Amino acid sequence: MPAKELFERPTPPRPRTPLPSLISNADYPADARKSETQGTAVVVLLVSSIGRVGGCHLQSSSGSASLDRATCELLTTRARFEPARDDKGRPVESAVRVQLEWRLPRRLPITDWSAMILATIGPNGEVASCEEKTQGITRPRGLNCAGLAMMRKAAIQASPEAARIVQSRLVLTTQLIFEDAQVLPPPGAHDKLLTRIAADLTIGEDGEIASCTVTAHEGLLVAIMPPPDCRQVFRGRYERSGEPRRAKAMLNIWTGAGTAETAGDPDSSEGVKSQPHDPDRAGDQQSERDLTGTG
Repeated sequence: MPAKELFERPTPPRPRTPLPSLISNADYPADARKSETQGTAVVVLLVSSIGRVGGCHLQSSSGSASLDRATCELLTTRARFEPARDDKGRPVESAVRVQLEWRLPRRLPITDWSAMILATIGPNGEVASCEEKTQGITRPRGLNCAGLAMMRKAAIQASPEAARIVQSRLVLTTQLIFEDAQVLPPPGAHDKLLTRIAADLTIGEDGEIASCTVTAHEGLLVAIMPPPDCRQVFRGRYERSGEPRRAKAMLNIWTGAGTAETAGDPDSSEGVKSQPHDPDRAGDQQSERDLTGTG
């Protein structure tokens, strides 16, 4: 265990990225996922004077050796810090305690669902307002106002060209279809398609996505954004059905001038909520999404 003084630097180390957001459902150890093991691991990270993790010590076990091991391995390779500083402002080695909670996403009913998210972008790039409309079951976490804000930020960080393309209104439509169902229409006649991702899914007997194949990827951002990871875009855990089930999924992101209120609504939408965007809560929801997956 690191020496006591490493925990008591005048200026402690600060993560450059929220630590829970560095780990996603894709990182969940296979054996722990199969046994549906969950838990919270507390570790001590040794942080170098350049902000890299040089060691990880387990302080309190999650109850699962594989979850404990994954916690240290992932934080050691992915975490980066603004280094601690001494009383003269010089970067120094330090230590920090980190608590990481591992939670599996709840299982979703095998039924059709659709969602529409309508957001207005302010003059400084902030999400000024956002409204969510859903039909059917609650959609996977991340397909919400906070998730849309994170998608927009990632697109603009990926390319300066995206900043020119993304206008004052964003509309995201998503749906999962198990049987014949009406495909959501474009939100407005003058909106531009930023991204469309369509996929064929197979959900196994255990409720996990057994296969995911992208069947369409188009839109203005295709040339400047990397190909999508099908399982990340359409992730989820479903109820065990006793037999494989096939489904079609689609995600569309549109942009246009004007306000979100001018967008078309999905038929018979329900569960509508409107909320101002809170950037602090966006970070919390993003961190929570990465380990819980549904909401």
